[in-house]
Amino acid sequence: WELIGPDLGLPAEYRSTGLAVFSDQLFFGVDGVIYAYDGRDALPFYDPEGLELAYLSAEGPELLAGYTCTGTSCTGDLVLAFDNQGIPHILDPGCTGKPTYAVQEASGRIWLGDLYRNFRYLNSSNSPCKNISINAPLTSNLRELAVYNNQLWTTSGGVNATFSNRFIGDGFA
Repeated sequence: WELIGPDLGLPAEYRSTGLAVFSDQLFFGVDGVIYAYDGRDALPFYDPEGLELAYLSAEGPELLAGYTCTGTSCTGDLVLAFDNQGIPHILDPGCTGKPTYAVQEASGRIWLGDLYRNFRYLNSSNSPCKNISINAPLTSNLRELAVYNNQLWTTSGGVNATFSNRFIGDGFA
């Protein structure tokens, strides 16, 4: 392996939060900045103000970058889709939640992983957000299961490894 570092203009020590191959280049995050590496040079590709890179994803026709807001100059978390020319498109802000990952199908549909409930997707990078809510327990934090009148009832809570109560507010479902 070969260290990508000071010889290419990067810091000697840094934190990388994303890595993806897109359009025959390696894209990676260094302290929040996306760099593009073509095998010779690592050049800054995108450097937003007040945002921290959470992930890079290149499964589909666009490079996806999820950002969390860390400064006072940003208005919230967001996900960007970069086309082959490097032009960014901001995905529907109501669709991003707290971004953890996203994948794009070959058709262009984007599925977003975040820390919010429901499943979120967009049919393309410039389409509105769609939500899918499934009639199921909201989390796996279940204490009891019971069938009553052909319906499954669940409760949250439970105990931890030391048999102390877990006070989880998911309620009944």
